[in-house]
Amino acid sequence: MGQRTWMKLYPYLRTVALTAYYSCTTLSGVQTLGEEYLRIFQIQSAGRVAPTFSSRIVFVLTHTVAPLLAQFALQLSWCAAPLQASFGSLLHIRLLLLHFATNHWYQFHHSWFRCSVCLESKSPSTTTCGHLFCWRCIQARACNFLRRRCALSSMQKLVRAVSCCTTSQFMRLQATRQFCNDVLRHPELYFSGIQPTGVPHLGNYFGFIEPWSLPPSCKMVLAVADQHAISVGPKPTAELRENIRQMACSLMACGVDPSRTLLFRQSSVPHIAQLSWILGSLQTVAQLQRLPQFKEKASKFARRDVPVGLLTYPILQAADVMMFKATHVPVGADQAQHMNLLADLADRFNSQYKVSYFPRPIQVIQSATSRLRSLRDPLKKMSKSEPSGRSRLEISDSAEQIEEKCRKAVSDTQSKLTYDPENRPAISNLIDLYRAVTGCSIAELEGYGWDQFELKQQLSRAVAERFLPIREKFLQLNKGKEVEEILFENGKMARSIAEQNMDEIQRIVGFALL
Repeated sequence: MGQRTWMKLYPYLRTVALTAYYSCTTLSGVQTLGEEYLRIFQIQSAGRVAPTFSSRIVFVLTHTVAPLLAQFALQLSWCAAPLQASFGSLLHIRLLLLHFATNHWYQFHHSWFRCSVCLESKSPSTTTCGHLFCWRCIQARACNFLRRRCALSSMQKLVRAVSCCTTSQFMRLQATRQFCNDVLRHPELYFSGIQPTGVPHLGNYFGFIEPWSLPPSCKMVLAVADQHAISVGPKPTAELRENIRQMACSLMACGVDPSRTLLFRQSSVPHIAQLSWILGSLQTVAQLQRLPQFKEKASKFARRDVPVGLLTYPILQAADVMMFKATHVPVGADQAQHMNLLADLADRFNSQYKVSYFPRPIQVIQSATSRLRSLRDPLKKMSKSEPSGRSRLEISDSAEQIEEKCRKAVSDTQSKLTYDPENRPAISNLIDLYRAVTGCSIAELEGYGWDQFELKQQLSRAVAERFLPIREKFLQLNKGKEVEEILFENGKMARSIAEQNMDEIQRIVGFALL
């Protein structure tokens, strides 16, 4: 098929392909637009009722046949005879108006707004004081500002301003007012959990543990997610118990202060599993099966051997956060789909029971140092699932073990140090690790004039020096009984909070008769 023939047939082939796709998805009701390929979930819980079949047919025709007919009409208007110039101009104007109206409906604009915080071109959202930012920056950066500024007088001014706003401005102000109400109603609380996999490695430390060791400016809750540890199958009793203990010792050795952060075992709060059952009634199996992480992990099992815990893992994860009404969740970027599901469940619950009980949690993305790679295979993340212990540096490693692992880390044939993650992933991974440990910049490191051997030597020394106090404290905690006592006392505190919240949830759902 020649290029000219392809250009002629392309509009028809595209129309046929889109019609087939929408017929198999939208018309059949199997999935909503974008769930499979964009990996997103609907967040408007109040509008989850599927449209009628006739409405879906109109939608399919509008998105498949209408663009082709509009293109033909535009071509006819441009090629019209001089006698039909007036008709062609009128048709052209109407089609342009339809084009602009459609673009405005889907928020496609020729002149894009650029956020003054992130400098990205996104649709603008306004705060109560009238400043324009993108909605993500308002959620991530203006939370404390809104809590201080969004007083009742500001809300009254906002309501008065609605009367003189356009439709788009009204929708933005409504969203801002709802966000301000959520911030005022729910105090700021950070929640996250970590599976007990034994002694954590440096990827766990820099990507997850280190931020929890900093002085907190708000309430912080950290769970050792032992129930998540058996989501893909049971663990030996002694191994699971030891992993829980070692993880708790590691967290405290790394600087997590139980007096400032509520550190507890997930299984010590049975109310989380009870809330997970309630949330399960608001979720569908089809949406859980479309999650990318489920597909990836389920592929390792036979078709009939996939554990139920693997499928319901995101619901239990959502119950962890919602049980304590957390407003912020520090997780990696790979948890974006689960965060969408979590926000959707919070919206569904509030919409189903006509309350504003659960806040809509905000995802807090960790820094770039959370992407540390394996020392043996730099294309993979540093992980405990790697069979070779030389693929990772653990916080309890001795100086000799650190020196051996760094010396045998994978490198390349070029002697000069350059940071190029795409073409030189092995050396770039060692540079990232050195930067995370020492805090130096790439320019400073390249200016030292080291070769690969010197980089590995300096890396092993820096790691051993930084983690020596952590290793000593870990060994000290691992010998005593202090960790068990702390987990026991914090477990009682966590149960007390969860019991109070569960009583309110049961009254909302209808389980409480009094």
